[in-house]
Amino acid sequence: MKKLKDIITKVFPVRVKLFQNFRILKNDFAQFRSMKSGFPVNKSGEAIPWYTFPAIEYLSQFDFSEMNVLEFGSGYSTVYWKKKCRKITSVEHRAEWINIVKGFIFKENTELILQTENNYTQICKTLDKKFDIIIIDGIKRPDCTREIKHCLNTQTGLVILDNSDWYPETSKYLRNELNLFEIDFFGFGPINNYTWCTSIFISRNTNLKPLKNQPQNGVASLIQNCEK
Repeated sequence: MKKLKDIITKVFPVRVKLFQNFRILKNDFAQFRSMKSGFPVNKSGEAIPWYTFPAIEYLSQFDFSEMNVLEFGSGYSTVYWKKKCRKITSVEHRAEWINIVKGFIFKENTELILQTENNYTQICKTLDKKFDIIIIDGIKRPDCTREIKHCLNTQTGLVILDNSDWYPETSKYLRNELNLFEIDFFGFGPINNYTWCTSIFISRNTNLKPLKNQPQNGVASLIQNCEK
């Protein structure tokens, strides 16, 4: 069998590499598993956000355990963040969906808030508190973005805007009006059969603390240290 693999690799090197890339996306990033189930999960079946894989890998490097998170649009990302942060407040406009999310939320640091579409964007004024991280991944994203100035810690906080390539003016607002630094993560992600962009906007004074070394080894990356 090994001899046959060696022959195939030698005769069809490019196709072998292409197949290996496909296998990494299918198995190591668990895209096939997510597509099949309809839910964004990793290789172990654990919930992950419906962001691009590069954005998820970037976020996985840091310690958010002391941070408070506000999320527009609840789901598997809520499950992901509740394990990483001090407390997550998730806003949702669909009663039927928020009841489903409640079924797999088992941690006290999670608050799910049902808002009508009319007052969905006003939650920042209602809560009257500051958040370290704000995730914009639900309805009315441009409107939500223009309201987060009331509840974002603009000195040290960060904002995650998913599908940012679809919202260029919203991204511009975060850069120009809130003076945030934009990092764009294009690529594939769970479930979808196309690439998109998840952007992370960071305050100028933000000091993210790595869990270990930064950068960490990514999914299916070569583990080497060329400095030794």
